[in-house]
Amino acid sequence: MISCNPNLVSKGAFFSILSQALVIITVTLFVGQQGYTGGTNGLTNFNTFLGLKLQSPTTKLLFFYITLAVVILVLALCSLLVSSRLGSILTAIRDGENRVRFIGYNPVTYKVFIYCVSAGLAGLAGVLFVLQEGIISPAQMGIVPSVEMVLWVAIGGRSTIGGAVLGALVTNAAKTTFSEAYPAWWPIMLGAMFIIVVLLLPKGIVGTLPITPQIGKEVCFPSPLLHMKQTKSYLNADFMKLEGGTIPCTDHLRCKNLLPTKKF
Repeated sequence: MISCNPNLVSKGAFFSILSQALVIITVTLFVGQQGYTGGTNGLTNFNTFLGLKLQSPTTKLLFFYITLAVVILVLALCSLLVSSRLGSILTAIRDGENRVRFIGYNPVTYKVFIYCVSAGLAGLAGVLFVLQEGIISPAQMGIVPSVEMVLWVAIGGRSTIGGAVLGALVTNAAKTTFSEAYPAWWPIMLGAMFIIVVLLLPKGIVGTLPITPQIGKEVCFPSPLLHMKQTKSYLNADFMKLEGGTIPCTDHLRCKNLLPTKKF
């Protein structure tokens, strides 16, 4: 019997390794089922969709506006998610997972949830991609596309909604421009772009702008421990005082009276 600790495999290098291993397994599975998936060539010959010819200029323009509307809707939903109580908890998990666990939350549950949300959004993007291009192959599921998506966030700016969009636009515009003119040099250019951003703009393009709002600078959300009997435990602006010691709080958990000060 093989067992694993979900707290261990859901963070850091373990999570990255498992994610990339899952990508490799999926790509191998799709390539091996050539009779159903077309192998390395993928699925092609998508000529019509709901009676619309995909190669028609009118249809392409229609799908462009549909894609734009979906992007705006997804950005709005993501903004609501970030500004909600759930978003505050996710931000706190990012900055101090153990500290969030100490006040009664299970970080693994929230990680699995947001991972499923991101996977669903990626699947939606794949549907729109097929409608635009008329082809889908395992090349779109490899490790390189996964790394490129990480670069989008790093270049555009983490902790911001618009950063990922800007990073995707900048990276793909550069890819279209330079990969056609210098195909052999494009991976080197992409790596150089990433290094420059990390060294000169560690917060990304959007994160470096002075007008960028600091999402989750100071939040407050009730702890599940409120449902338990408490006597003297409370969380002040700097420390969470527990019996036997104190635990520093993260910037996203600085909120007085997060835990009750009165007896139940």
